[in-house]
Amino acid sequence: MRDDRSGSGRWTLGLVLIVLGVLFLLDSLNVLDDPFGRLWPVILIAIGAWLSFSSGFRNLLGPILLFLGVGFLLSQLDVIDDDWIGRWGWPVILILIGLWFVLRRPLSRRPSIREDWFDVMAMIGGRRETVTSREWRGGEATAFMGGVEIDLRDALPVADGARVEATAFMGGIEIYVPRTWVVTVKGVPILGSVEDHTRVSRETDETQSPDPDLPRLQVRATAIMGSVEIKHG
Repeated sequence: MRDDRSGSGRWTLGLVLIVLGVLFLLDSLNVLDDPFGRLWPVILIAIGAWLSFSSGFRNLLGPILLFLGVGFLLSQLDVIDDDWIGRWGWPVILILIGLWFVLRRPLSRRPSIREDWFDVMAMIGGRRETVTSREWRGGEATAFMGGVEIDLRDALPVADGARVEATAFMGGIEIYVPRTWVVTVKGVPILGSVEDHTRVSRETDETQSPDPDLPRLQVRATAIMGSVEIKHG
């Protein structure tokens, strides 16, 4: 199964470490007074930029975090007022959300969850979806201060495996898979958690490879003050 974004997690971690290193260096050289107190929004900008570009701007959290990071940074540098988010920040966020819904590129032209791809999002609420496709390729799940539950127990991935992109921001995503699936998880938890509780994954060690004929699922998870769990029902 091809994955063009296999290095995204390392890229994000590397960028955050670079930013922290630069801040420590500036603090040690007395170039900036209390850089962490003033430049902490740079981390939000880094995370937002990664989420935006790695998903082709299909992930709503990326532009929002990018906007918030830039706004807070300008506020810390006294370029704009401290009450910017209360005066015009929230309306701009609403505009960004609206533009995302109107202009975003569809991941799949198939409208039904029973087809081979899904795109599920929950904002300040909950959503549950059941996939029944027998030639399922994958999907995207986003939880923004809400919860998403994806039931894959009646689905069957295509021969080369399926892929799910899961992003939880102050929310939770639960993915239920059959006990015979081989699940590979690549997680980026940021003050959050990414957990794989599937049976085949737990029972397979470095000296034992799972049956290549078993259904396969790759989960790329980002949890920012939230959680992503893959488990059996």
